[in-house]
Amino acid sequence: MLVGDLPALRRAGLHARLGEALERRIALTTDDSLVERLAHHFVHALPVTGPAPARMYSAAAARAARARLAHGEAAVHTRRALDLVDPAEPDAARTRHDLLTALGNDLLRSGSRTEAREVVAAAITVAQQLGDRTCLAQAAAVWGSVTVWNWRPHGMVAHEMVALLEDLLADGSADERATVQLLGTLGVELAFSPDDRGVQAARQAAELARRTRDPELLGRALNNFCLAVWGRPGAAELRLAATDEALAMAGRGLPRWTEFVAHLHRAALRLHLSDLAGFEADHEEARRLAVSLSGPEIRPHVLWQAGGLAWLRGDAERAEALTTEAYEVYRRVTPHARHAYAAHQFTLRRADGRLAETIPLLVETGDEGSPLLQEMAVLAAAESGDLREARRLRARWGRTRIRDWASDVAVLLQAESALRLGDEPEWASAVEALLPYCGRQAVLGTPSLTLGAYDELLGRIAERRGDRAGARRWWAAAREQGVLVGSRTKWRWPTRTWPGWAPSRRPSGRSGSPGPSGRRPDSPPRASSLTVAGPPSPSTTREDCECGRVGTSVMG
Repeated sequence: MLVGDLPALRRAGLHARLGEALERRIALTTDDSLVERLAHHFVHALPVTGPAPARMYSAAAARAARARLAHGEAAVHTRRALDLVDPAEPDAARTRHDLLTALGNDLLRSGSRTEAREVVAAAITVAQQLGDRTCLAQAAAVWGSVTVWNWRPHGMVAHEMVALLEDLLADGSADERATVQLLGTLGVELAFSPDDRGVQAARQAAELARRTRDPELLGRALNNFCLAVWGRPGAAELRLAATDEALAMAGRGLPRWTEFVAHLHRAALRLHLSDLAGFEADHEEARRLAVSLSGPEIRPHVLWQAGGLAWLRGDAERAEALTTEAYEVYRRVTPHARHAYAAHQFTLRRADGRLAETIPLLVETGDEGSPLLQEMAVLAAAESGDLREARRLRARWGRTRIRDWASDVAVLLQAESALRLGDEPEWASAVEALLPYCGRQAVLGTPSLTLGAYDELLGRIAERRGDRAGARRWWAAAREQGVLVGSRTKWRWPTRTWPGWAPSRRPSGRSGSPGPSGRRPDSPPRASSLTVAGPPSPSTTREDCECGRVGTSVMG
């Protein structure tokens, strides 16, 4: 007779006997699969054993899955344990809160962000009903979990959550660990705010975490800081220092997921700062770690950075295949994956002369509230020759100050649009906005697809303003940056402005007095002068000083 043909009660009895037999083995093994089998048998034994053993082993199976970073599996076990809570039992509300908090974290980690919001909100409600501030802090701190990108949609500040976090911190009753988690979470929640409260909170969290000597806690706090400061002045250097500090703990207690995220962040930062070898090394480490991680966010981010590397090497076809594959995987996690896809399509189609094809997608996603894609839509229309449409789109959306991963790229796009649309009054402000980024690469966030060198655009602005000597300096620096970063994309020099240029010799130009690096201001910088920009001398112009920084160039 098959087990399925047995009466339900007898079948439950068999499962109970099997579960009890397995329980005698649990103290003798470290095999995680045993608790999953126990959970399975006791769930089917409910009519005989009641819910307690099934709930206990379901929760244990969730912890085992969580330990191996299988958060999707953990969510299944946690949800089952939650369903087995008896509202009439003692401490049922507290048990329900703990399971809801764990489930919210599992859902967040496994990519189910919308459902995670609902579950965490339920955990917060239960904690408020209990009047337990410790439980409340545990639930609220879920939103400070280590992540590649901010959990919130672009520009959103969840004011109710901010108020809750500030209230939990105000009385100083939270212990040191909880305080670090709450401050870091507050930093992330305020990442899109116009002031620096979030940065200050995240910085304080990192300072407190250092005192604990807890690699897991400090890694989380440093990740919070990276998100909070992203898009602020000097963010690249601050974020690079934070990722360096986190990765120094690798192999000494830093969780693999935190290490993976830090490598992703640092890879993009190194490309932005033209450290090609560093970018490749971090990308390779992220690939290595990805093998031991699970979840829907892992593969897309590795694919995106692989696409960025292919793009840098001039293989546009492979770059498009990889970024498209990443989108197909990640769109199952979040609708915002479509925004990343649109940005990549802008970059790829701009390179092959088919930019007009992207305008409908860019306008549609721009209407969904992405300021970066709005800027791309305006520029796509302008570069496709439809200046009227570009101006119409500009008037329709206006300009939103971008303060996140896209801010560095937005500076480039806004300056490009001003140049294309002939908005001369904006050129001076465009140059002021671009100068802090000269010698660097405009990189589309962590996915690491590049839009080119800021120096090249500064050269075109100088050309349009009649400063041919300045244009020569910017373009020479941009060419040297392309050599430094190993770009295989063909460089096209604007020969109408620079007659007589040949890559094998320096451009002709008037004589001038040597600048601070010993070169004449209108001559191309030597490769060695691109490594460090020293303090300017009183007679040195800002351009002389700025164009000496290290940077990259991909003319795609």
